[in-house]
Amino acid sequence: MPSTPRTPAVLCDAELMRAEDQGAFAEVVRRHGPLVRRVARSLAGDEAEDVAQQAFLSAWLARGRFDATRGSLQAWLCTIARNRALDLHRTQARHGSTGTLAAAEHLACARETPDVVASRRDEASELRGALLRIAPEQRTALALAYYGDLSQTEIQARTDAPLGTVKGRLRLGLNALRNELAAAA
Repeated sequence: MPSTPRTPAVLCDAELMRAEDQGAFAEVVRRHGPLVRRVARSLAGDEAEDVAQQAFLSAWLARGRFDATRGSLQAWLCTIARNRALDLHRTQARHGSTGTLAAAEHLACARETPDVVASRRDEASELRGALLRIAPEQRTALALAYYGDLSQTEIQARTDAPLGTVKGRLRLGLNALRNELAAAA
């Protein structure tokens, strides 16, 4: 019996990201659009639709870098949306706009259910423990990048380390952190 071609509706996320057609892109947006827009709205307010569109476009252009073994498409898209919102916030901060990113993040967290909050708290505790087990230079670079929301150049200026060293510490730190979290699981 010949196999029937699979329509975008029955393709898994990884298959959609490997596809080259607009139908696959439309299916990705249909499946994950509501969540990506919620993330964008919680972080970018009135600019949410632009942030969500930028996130989807970035994801589609970089679809070859998506690796389903490293995480879900949903998480990858939300991370891209978060990064686009932070980019917008940085741009507004440089040009004197008053963004309310912290307030938006607080409001987004306040709407989460208790079980999601508890799960996030457990994950945060695991992450803090793993961070304490990696090299101090790597921990500092990661903390400045993710908690301090600094670019690699800003980390370079803050730590007085060469840019290549900062990049290396971030890469090695992420790998060490990944290994620590995998060992704890």
